Amino acid sequence: MSQRTPDKHARAIAIGLVAGPLLAICLNVAAVAIPAATRSAGHYNIGNELLMAVFFSYALFTLQLTAPFGIAMYVAYVYVAVARKRRIGLALFAAHYLFAAVVALPFFLHRDPGLPGKTAIQFAMLRERPLTLLFCLGPFFVANLWYLIRLLRR
Repeated sequence: MSQRTPDKHARAIAIGLVAGPLLAICLNVAAVAIPAATRSAGHYNIGNELLMAVFFSYALFTLQLTAPFGIAMYVAYVYVAVARKRRIGLALFAAHYLFAAVVALPFFLHRDPGLPGKTAIQFAMLRERPLTLLFCLGPFFVANLWYLIRLLRR
């Protein structure tokens, strides 16, 4: 019996180390795959900051370390879900979205008052491109559903 627990732990770590970075990279690519709302001379503004705020929450505030911090964040999320650490997992889930709602989203909205209009244009464009919409939002919804189901299932 004592051998089974370390095997489960090692399996959870291995899955987290593989799936976490893949998910973080997938979400990053998905957020920047959203077509630009406007084009200006010499600048093509791809992606959507509101989705980045939701996908990466507090990782966005680590400046140049956003990518490695985002990867580490998703490694931890996958590990917690695979290891079925319910309390920690639900606390991380709540902290992620609470921070996104209370800090990250207001920050980006304050920084760019035209962001809601740009986002509306981008999502109108995405409605015309269902595969791009699926690519951008599908992994996010699937990952969240998997995470919650994994934590809440006995």
